[in-house]
Amino acid sequence: VHFAYSELIRSLGNDNVRQLISVIMRDVPVKISQLEQTCHEGDFTKIISAAHLFKGTSLAMRCNILANIVEKIETNAKNHSLESV
Repeated sequence: VHFAYSELIRSLGNDNVRQLISVIMRDVPVKISQLEQTCHEGDFTKIISAAHLFKGTSLAMRCNILANIVEKIETNAKNHSLESV
């Protein structure tokens, strides 16, 4: 996962960033799995919800590239389109 490490250090401090990275390494695979599952189910409401939560987490972690990808999934789900998901 690509993220703005120096930006995190400035805003949170070194110790907090280490804790956050630990959370990221544990949490992101779970969120990806949840999003994949909702996509396979084809329930747009669940996809939108899962993507929105994941986008918020990604932005909080300064993972802007990941947040942009998840935002596209959320937008596509709002348009009832899973083709590019």
